[in-house]
Amino acid sequence: MTVTVPSYYKDFKCIADKCKHSCCIGWEIDIDDETLDFYKSVKGDFGKRLNSYIKSESGINSFILDKNERCPFLNKDNLCDIYIELGENNLCQICTDHPRFRNYLSDCIEMGLGMCCEEAARLILSQESKFKMVFLKEENEEIDLTEDEEYILNVREDLYSIIYENENDIENGINEIFDFMEYSFPDKSLSQWVDLLLNLEILDPQWKTLLENIKSKENEIIKTGLEGFNREFINLIIYFLFRHMVNCSDWEDLCARVSFSVFAYRLIKILCINKLIESEECNFEDLCEYARLFSSEIEYSQENMDAVLDMLKT
Repeated sequence: MTVTVPSYYKDFKCIADKCKHSCCIGWEIDIDDETLDFYKSVKGDFGKRLNSYIKSESGINSFILDKNERCPFLNKDNLCDIYIELGENNLCQICTDHPRFRNYLSDCIEMGLGMCCEEAARLILSQESKFKMVFLKEENEEIDLTEDEEYILNVREDLYSIIYENENDIENGINEIFDFMEYSFPDKSLSQWVDLLLNLEILDPQWKTLLENIKSKENEIIKTGLEGFNREFINLIIYFLFRHMVNCSDWEDLCARVSFSVFAYRLIKILCINKLIESEECNFEDLCEYARLFSSEIEYSQENMDAVLDMLKT
């Protein structure tokens, strides 16, 4: 099947031990059946070690994390012993894929990079050229999509264009998007949104602290502007539109996913303003960290993602 990716996709490289937020810590690591069969065949001391850290619950195989929620094969240098001992080709599928995601269409798979990875966030937000999809491999065949899929992709392209045309006034672009969609963003205060988020599953205590901070500073945040980051915020909105729109189930869900892209942008911008208030500075690395944290807490929890989408249905 034809696979398309953002033009920056091939520029991504895992930074391994240099990563501040390793994907080998704090995440359940499932093992696919093919890799499990191979791991069971590994001999010697490493094979014994490998199989002693595999558990099976409700038909799902995964690694047993240590008391600090580290993968048992993440060594003291924050490098992967499976990679070192068995090679990259013998990692389980989830480790090979991360932070990649897939959108499945009838005759095409869209692949992208998830912003829960700090290096992916840096790559996505630092793009200076307009968002463009390319073939993962050299392919010349036409993509045969359904009528509904073509419509959604065309709407998505229209929204990209609106955002790019309003690079110097993103909020005006957002207003144009909602006019185009004939939809409205829910009328809630910052405190109301934060209360809703605090009722969701919290994966990282830092997220709860940040949410409580911005709630306590609501009036000051509303009065404080944030200069710069226009291109980065454009990239942020485009990322969320790209990732989520094609997964819609109907028109209301499509509109909610567009609203989600706006919600994500506004909340991440508010976190940046909060940082500016607290330390008189907010830099690119801060923006990347807030984008990563939002993605980890919301995009990578299906329960949280569904709850936020429900909040955005008016």
